Amino acid sequence: MYALQNIFLDDWRYAKKENCKPIENIEKGYFPEPKICGDALVQVIASGLDSSVQKIKEAYVKLITNAKKRVYIQTLYFIPDDVFFSALRIAVASGVDVRIMVPRKPDKRTVYLATLSYLKEMADMGIRVFLYDGFLHSKTLMIDDNKVSIGTCNMDNRSFGLNFENTAIIYSTKINAQHSQIFEKDMTNSLEVGKEYFAKKRWLTKILQAIMRLLSALF
Repeated sequence: MYALQNIFLDDWRYAKKENCKPIENIEKGYFPEPKICGDALVQVIASGLDSSVQKIKEAYVKLITNAKKRVYIQTLYFIPDDVFFSALRIAVASGVDVRIMVPRKPDKRTVYLATLSYLKEMADMGIRVFLYDGFLHSKTLMIDDNKVSIGTCNMDNRSFGLNFENTAIIYSTKINAQHSQIFEKDMTNSLEVGKEYFAKKRWLTKILQAIMRLLSALF
């Protein structure tokens, strides 16, 4: 709770250009007495234009490169930069079970075309790619059997570097199992696609995907 409250106050100070002191926030009751609830460790991370460090992306890269068994990703947009792309490539080359799920029905056609371009490369590398049958707004990352990230950040450049985003990394086998089950259930309502799926795309679609990928840094 303190971490989330502190993020809110940081955003408030950035937006209002106010330089209020932390002690004043405590005295005004903005930080209530902390309580221990549950047994899971939670790490809250925020990123945005107020920092030159892409904290959420770096946390994701760390989690992915340290994975031993599996990496499950659900995201609305998937437009990775070179660092994130390399982390996934290293993971799958190391024998990690990497799966990525995006919606089959997007809200932004241009971003979706760029997403499909990157997903084609993921499939070529041996990563399992799923198109959820409907609209999917989840932003989750499951690592091995004991780590889960749930937040507002999509796996794309805008979310990593431009938007104000936050995520909670939960260290818990119980929570991991719950969300892994949700992911696997969503797989039954998804179309798994591979090299053949992308090869069958019309030439016009392939050209549009390439163009949107070139422009993806502007999205």
